Amino acid sequence: MLKHILICGYTALRLMLFCVGCSGDMVTTRAQRGAELHPAVVSGFTDSVAVAESEEFAALLTDGQMLFRQEKYGEAVAILRQAVALDPRHWQPYYFLGLVKTQTEEYGVADAFLTTSLDLAPPDNRVRCQVYLALGENCEAQALYGQAVRHYRTALDLHPGSDVARQGLARLSDHHELSGR
Repeated sequence: MLKHILICGYTALRLMLFCVGCSGDMVTTRAQRGAELHPAVVSGFTDSVAVAESEEFAALLTDGQMLFRQEKYGEAVAILRQAVALDPRHWQPYYFLGLVKTQTEEYGVADAFLTTSLDLAPPDNRVRCQVYLALGENCEAQALYGQAVRHYRTALDLHPGSDVARQGLARLSDHHELSGR
């Protein structure tokens, strides 16, 4: 169990480090009332609302990650759900909710969150690799070894340099040899 927690924590940390300094993927714009206002005024207002919302979203996401790393899973879920409410089309809160639910052994819920995260993830191979790694770890924790192998292989196909995917496949290969399956 401790090994699994460390793997999930390591995966979360790698994703967080990967995402730091990204080009503003979290900025969203929304239609604003007041179309009769001068377009420059509306544009400035919309931009400031989008910036404020993205800052709040980023703060919620950071807080959720921190609480996850501190193993305060209930608090992390509450914060990450606020991030989902603020931007339901962003993949990261679902990803971290999936990691939390894997740790609390709510595997079906974890799978649903991780699958949603994958559906919303950008077409960046490293990001998608991280989600597949989490799906693999979730399946491995449930002894769904065939599915775990498929997820780890997909992660490795997306990012051939992924040591975590290789380690997952090696663990499952060792398990397969030991169990005689």
